[in-house]
Amino acid sequence: MCSPIEFLVKDVILPGMNGPEVADRLTGLRTGMRVLFTSGYTGDVSRLRTVFDRGLAYLQKPYSPPAIAAKVREVLDQLFGGVLHLSRATICVMRSSVFVFFLVTVPASLAQSTPPAFDVASVKLSPNCQPGSGAHAAISARNLALPCVSLRGLIRLAYGDALVGSGLGAHRMEVEGGPVWLDTEKYDVFAKSETAAAGQAPAPMLQTLLETRFKLKLHKEARTSAAYILTVAHGGSKLQPAKAGSCIEMDLSNIRRPAPPKPGEAMPNYCGMGRATNKGSLMIADWFGVSMAELAGRMLASAVDLPVVDQTGLTERFDVHVEYVPERHIGGPVTLNGVPADLPPSDPAAGPSIFSALEKQLGLKLTPGKAPLDVIIVDRAEKPTAN
Repeated sequence: MCSPIEFLVKDVILPGMNGPEVADRLTGLRTGMRVLFTSGYTGDVSRLRTVFDRGLAYLQKPYSPPAIAAKVREVLDQLFGGVLHLSRATICVMRSSVFVFFLVTVPASLAQSTPPAFDVASVKLSPNCQPGSGAHAAISARNLALPCVSLRGLIRLAYGDALVGSGLGAHRMEVEGGPVWLDTEKYDVFAKSETAAAGQAPAPMLQTLLETRFKLKLHKEARTSAAYILTVAHGGSKLQPAKAGSCIEMDLSNIRRPAPPKPGEAMPNYCGMGRATNKGSLMIADWFGVSMAELAGRMLASAVDLPVVDQTGLTERFDVHVEYVPERHIGGPVTLNGVPADLPPSDPAAGPSIFSALEKQLGLKLTPGKAPLDVIIVDRAEKPTAN
């Protein structure tokens, strides 16, 4: 016998009497018994509605031992106001009319001490890959696929502002320190989790992966650093508000390089993102449904040699079109046979600089200044352990 029953783990969908009906009868006999419902059912979700409508504790199958242990701890702590210090809890699992009894150890600190992690992960060196070659990518807690990425890029994703919750952030935090191979070696990183909740933030799970496989240690420092300050120019903003339907939201769980459009079709425009084409020495850039923080942290930060901080005070989203001649040094020094090339400066007659273009075409101004910025400092990193 399971005596006394303190905790019941029960399938929702069974022939005859369903899980909530069984739980209602048992809780009538055992006051204070807690119940966790579970199901691997993927058909008509209306059959699970009783659990959801009543706000009952639920865990989707399949689940890992840490996932069910953390869920049990969560439900028990709700019962005892978050001060429960039980080291063991009697759990009674029912399948149809058959009772299976077992004892599960649930340390009070388990939920707090177990960092979020992927169920399976693969990290492989990819020496001949080409960044941006069109390989499938995904960034979600359930499916992570990051081909041809340096460790510095992975650190920026996991610990910087590139990911906010389950979406993209507006800024690119700088990462300093670490061995040379943080930039030169590229990796294919793939990971999955069947137990992650929909919309769960992937960044903490990627952090666990990097700390485990690369033995990564780092810290953040707040610095007052040189930056460009983005403000509205004296003549006022010339920005155009984003048009309804001008862009679509990007699905981070399925990132692919857009296929060439069919004749008569346009390329998809992703909100908060943009694209650029060259016409001779002129760069023609379009950004869609973009906030000023995104314009500063994504587009402009890659077009100038310092971070860009938005201080425009503009809160709307805009469709942005700007044409300028890029500064040649922004992408780093150009080398010929390993020797830095002595290139002439950009020709002003070819078109405006990004600074002039912003003011004349958009009514915005970039001014050199100082701003408080967080910087990630790499203290330790080792080449990854084998899969």
